[in-house]
Amino acid sequence: DEEPNQNAIEIELANIRQAWEWACAGPDLHSLERAWLGLARFYRNVSSLEEGYAAFSRAAEAVRPCAQGEESRADCQALLAGLLAEQAYFLAGLGQYQGGYAAAQEAIALTAAVDRPELFARAALQAGHILRRLGETRAAQEQLSAARQSARSAGLPRVEADALRQMADGWVRMGDYAGAQRDYAESLAICKRCRYRVGEAYALSGLGSVSLVREKPAEARGYYQQALEIYQEAGDQVGGSTTLDNLGTTYWAEGRYTQAEHIHRQALEIRRRIGDRRGQGATLVRLAIQAHYQGDFDGAERDYSEALAIYRQIGYLRGEGEILAHLCLLYHYRGQHVAALAYGKQAEELARRSGDRSDLAYALYFSGNACLGLNDLAGAGQAYDEAYQIRSELGE
Repeated sequence: DEEPNQNAIEIELANIRQAWEWACAGPDLHSLERAWLGLARFYRNVSSLEEGYAAFSRAAEAVRPCAQGEESRADCQALLAGLLAEQAYFLAGLGQYQGGYAAAQEAIALTAAVDRPELFARAALQAGHILRRLGETRAAQEQLSAARQSARSAGLPRVEADALRQMADGWVRMGDYAGAQRDYAESLAICKRCRYRVGEAYALSGLGSVSLVREKPAEARGYYQQALEIYQEAGDQVGGSTTLDNLGTTYWAEGRYTQAEHIHRQALEIRRRIGDRRGQGATLVRLAIQAHYQGDFDGAERDYSEALAIYRQIGYLRGEGEILAHLCLLYHYRGQHVAALAYGKQAEELARRSGDRSDLAYALYFSGNACLGLNDLAGAGQAYDEAYQIRSELGE
C-alpha cells in the first residue's frame, strides 16, 4: 500500500532530522562523523538543496570551535572539512557560487592540515565544479585533475569517476568533444569495475550529451536508454526523470515534437509525484523552450512562469536567472521589447551576483536583441560586445 509506506518514510525522515539536530546541539562528534556522508547522499538524491545546506551549516558551526584555535583536534578538523565540502555542494546547487567556493577552499585547507587525501578529493571536486560555473574552466580542469589523482591515491574509485565525469563536462563546454568522450568513457569503465551503477548512468548520460551536440540524436538516445534502465533498476526516480527529459530532447532534435512533449510530460509527472521541485522547474523550462520555438508563446510563458515560481520558492538563483533570460527572448519575439529588456536586465543582475559568467553572456546577448528591437543600437552594441568578450575569455 503506497500511502502507508509513504507515511512510514516521512516518520523515519523526521526521526533522522531530529537525531541530526541532537548531534549538532551536543555536539556529538562521533554521531556526526558516522552520519554526515549518508545524510549528504540523501539530500542529494532528493534534490533538497536548501534543507541540506541548512543541516550541514548547523553541523559545521557546531564543530568549528573544536577544529580551530590552539587546542584544535585533528579529528574535528577532518570532520569540519567533510561538512564544508558538502556545504559547498549545496550552495553551488542553489547558485550561490562565491559562498560555495569559499566553503570548498576552507575544506581544502583543513585537509592539508590533517593529511586526509580522501577528504581533499571531495573538497577539490566541489571547488572544480564551482570554478567551471564561475567561468574559470581551465582552473576548474586543474582542480578536478587534482581531485582525481587524490581519489586514486586514497582508493576512492567512485570519487575518481565523478572527477573524470566533471572534467568531461568541462571539455564539452570548451568544445573539445573528443576529450569529453574519452573522459566519459574512462569514468564509465571505472564505474563498471567498482559496480558504481549510478555512476555508470551519469557517464552514459554524458556520452549521450556528446552524441547530441554532434547531431547524432539516435546514438544519444541509445546511451540515454541505457542510463534510464540503470536508474529504474536502482529505483532512482530523480535520475530517471532527468534521463526521460534527455530522451525527450533527442526526439525534439529529430523533429518528433509530439513524442518529445509526451516524454517530458512523463518526466514532469514523476517529479511532481516525488516532490522534486528543482526537477519540476527543469522539465517545465524544456517544455517552455519547445513551446516557444513552435510559436506557442502563451504556453511557453505559462510553463516559464510556473518554473520561475518554483525556483524562487526554493532559492535556486541560477535557475531563476536562466528563466528570466528566456522570458527576455520570448517577449522580444512577441515584439514587446520594453518588457523583454526588463527581463534581460534582471537576468544580468542575477548572473553578476552569482558570478556565473557563462549565464551572464547569455543574458547580455538576449538583452542586446531587446535593445535592437527598441532601435537602441548603442545599447545593443555594448551588450553584444560584453557577451562576446566573456565568451572569448571562457573559450566557448
